[in-house]
Amino acid sequence: MLVEWLTVKSCPGKSKKYGITIMDTNAETREEFTATISSVLDLIHGRDLRRLKRVTREIRVIDRGVMWDYSPLMKINTVDLQHAKNVTSGLPDEYNLQVLACFLIGTATCASLRSRGIPQNRRNSPRIEKLCAVEMVRFARKIGVDEITCEILGKELGPSSFSERVQYVKEGILRILREGG
Repeated sequence: MLVEWLTVKSCPGKSKKYGITIMDTNAETREEFTATISSVLDLIHGRDLRRLKRVTREIRVIDRGVMWDYSPLMKINTVDLQHAKNVTSGLPDEYNLQVLACFLIGTATCASLRSRGIPQNRRNSPRIEKLCAVEMVRFARKIGVDEITCEILGKELGPSSFSERVQYVKEGILRILREGG
């Protein structure tokens, strides 16, 4: 926790958008990362203020990292843009932003449930994951990609690890596009 706090306080070139600190310690990728996350937050802001409030309440810092992770104590969401790019490879760039927005909303939903005292244990975990996926689908419908995301996220969660879900989502999107969706 102390290391996370010190990193946030000492990171050069961090910026804020809607009250969320966006930071990337790597100067080479900072501009692209900041622009991408800003665009994602603008997308959420433009389409769903209620979900933006949840995102801004539950996520204080979005940090570039090598995996997607959330630290509930510091409210830091680590984002790996490469995972989102893997999901949307071969698709228009706008899908990358839409997938990232859905992932942020899913993370904020899970964090909101935790903040309200709902434990994430073996018994509750599948239900919590399902609820987070439903919120992602609801938002996806608002931004007009429901034909892709409902197929992928709505009915069943599929694989449980993030990397498996990324592969699952990618295969679903490519299948829908091949079918003429």
